[in-house]
Amino acid sequence: ADLPTLEARLLGNTINATINASNANSDKPAVKGNFNANGPDFPTLATVISQFQGADAKAIKNLNAALGSAADKSFKVSADFDADMAEGTAELPKLSATLLGNTLSGSISARNIDGDKPAAKGSLTAKGGDLPAMLAIASQLQADGTALRDMGANLAKEKNKHFKVEVAFDADLDQGSINLPTLWARLAGITVDGKLKGEKVDFEKGKGQLDGELKVDSKNLGPALRGAGQADLAKSLRALDLALGVSGSLSALTLKPFDLNVLVKSPELKKAANVVVTAKSVNANLDKDTLKIAGLSIKGLGLNAKADLDARDISSKPAFNGTLDVPKFDLKRLLAALSQPVPKTAHPKALKAVALGTKFSGSTSNLKLDDIRGTLDWTTLTGNIDIADFEGPKVRFDLKVDELDVDRYSEPTPGGTGKGKAKAATPEAAAAGAASEIPVETLRALDIKGKLSADKLTMSGAKMTNLKFGIDAQGGLIRLQPLAADLYEGNYNGTIVLNAKGKRTKLNLDTGLNGVKVEPLLMDTVQNNMLAGTVSFNSKMQSRGNDPDQLKKTLTGDGRFDTKNGVFRGVDAVAVLRAVEQILECKCPVPIPEGGETQFTNLGGTLKAKNGVVRADDLLLSGDGFKISGKGMLANLHDNTVKYNLELSVDEARRETGSANYNLGGYSVPVKCSGSLESPSCVPDAGKILKQVVRDAAKEKVEKAVGDKLKDAVGGEAGEALKEIFKF
Repeated sequence: ADLPTLEARLLGNTINATINASNANSDKPAVKGNFNANGPDFPTLATVISQFQGADAKAIKNLNAALGSAADKSFKVSADFDADMAEGTAELPKLSATLLGNTLSGSISARNIDGDKPAAKGSLTAKGGDLPAMLAIASQLQADGTALRDMGANLAKEKNKHFKVEVAFDADLDQGSINLPTLWARLAGITVDGKLKGEKVDFEKGKGQLDGELKVDSKNLGPALRGAGQADLAKSLRALDLALGVSGSLSALTLKPFDLNVLVKSPELKKAANVVVTAKSVNANLDKDTLKIAGLSIKGLGLNAKADLDARDISSKPAFNGTLDVPKFDLKRLLAALSQPVPKTAHPKALKAVALGTKFSGSTSNLKLDDIRGTLDWTTLTGNIDIADFEGPKVRFDLKVDELDVDRYSEPTPGGTGKGKAKAATPEAAAAGAASEIPVETLRALDIKGKLSADKLTMSGAKMTNLKFGIDAQGGLIRLQPLAADLYEGNYNGTIVLNAKGKRTKLNLDTGLNGVKVEPLLMDTVQNNMLAGTVSFNSKMQSRGNDPDQLKKTLTGDGRFDTKNGVFRGVDAVAVLRAVEQILECKCPVPIPEGGETQFTNLGGTLKAKNGVVRADDLLLSGDGFKISGKGMLANLHDNTVKYNLELSVDEARRETGSANYNLGGYSVPVKCSGSLESPSCVPDAGKILKQVVRDAAKEKVEKAVGDKLKDAVGGEAGEALKEIFKF
């Protein structure tokens, strides 16, 4: 096939070519000629080509944005070529291109291009004032050019878009020679300068000698970091200096020096600081496909970390093991120095003493940490973690904490008191949240088994000791057991089972709270001693559903609670009732007691839940001189309401006031509670009170008599208010 003249015009662009081909029917043809193209509008041409390649609308829009802003939209491409696949040769003696004001030139000569050991020689030079546009063009040549496209879009915002790249190479793998005398680039504020030479190199047999160096430096890292999407780091990392040397044979390749120095400067630092990364020795064995790094060190900004790494199968399926030792450092200071978000903590010294030591091993799909020795301020963590597979994931762990105060790491309270409180969440509530928020497919994929123990734990102010937590999750069946802790002279024990195997998630709760002192618990959690006593609570509940609403509406089960030797502080209920009764008897003012406390010997009852409706029909509170019984719907989780009936019974008593004697008590006051669970309203049951007072007398007469007595005894607006309350 001989095309001495080929000319085409497209959208104002001109293409000229000369092509001569032989052996065109074979699988190894030969072709030579030249190609010339030029035009005034490369962005439009590139858009058309992208559409022919099947690019989506978003990619085309991004390409237009990147190329359309170029000051010079013209292009010119010229190339001579001569390739013979039968001979295994390819020549590109002349390559010259001008795109959007950027230029590319060079030449390439290759032999044995279809063999195992090809040879190539040539040079390429690219330079110009619009690096973002060149990255946008390069992104169209990749299957997934998202990273290059995004980098180009970010760099388009920078003032200096100039770049220059020079590469010269001469390699013949059949002869075992590699020569890269020039590798130089300056772009986005970074300069790269390197070279590499190899003799008698045979990668298959692991033989040959290599000698080279690579230097990277930057006086202004901002453009490169912002281009990579790291705008926060760009505020702190100002300069970089990397020196890397390569020498030795393929079976004992040494990287020396291995020095990286980064200058950090930010408002949080009084003066600029250096972060230095070095290694005592870095050895790569390309024959055995291994890499060893000894004495890796990171120093600066309070860090003095050390690590050793031994990797194998680095070119195929990398696997590694080593040690890591990070002595205590100030994490808040480090984050601030790197312009990263610094967590606000209730305790000002939280996250200022962090350390980690461990032996590690793993691959691209797993990670194992043995002999963990961690420090988080006042807390020490020890144990092991084995992530056998990141997919799923498949995790095994055994961890122990000596003392942890979660509240220290919560958001500070308003006013700067420094006493934060972590959001309180019972294990039951947490399990219900997990069931509703985590997709069922994710729950089924979990393969987790492990245990965590803590000598002391503080959360939401509550202090616990001897905490034990265990989890066994596999195939959608998740069991949390043991769940146990000692707290306030009592203990908590529970078991939670989450079954996500079926269409609807099932949640089973077995909760036991025994002998817990209420007063110190309230003082620690809400700073209030209004209630005292010893409480116990046991229940077994079940629910099913795939969202929080379904889980509430299907709650079913039984429970029992008991509070012994209790005190309610702030009011003496019996004294108040008897004072009011005395006012009614004597028609005279009697001071109403203020403050005081109401003591009770026992408060208990049975809970029965069925499909989201919780009843307590045997509530009983027994106190000194009174008792309260209750019956009804304690909670309707379908609409979050309560409808509960209470009855206050006061024992008979006799009181002397001056020369008068009064027989008090011996009556019951019914109270109706209704409304929302968040703010229920409890008022006396006027109907039952009237029936009790009326007895055998006419209703109208008693109403008037009682009303007048109240009004005369109390008088004024107070009397009218009492009449309104009791509906007389």
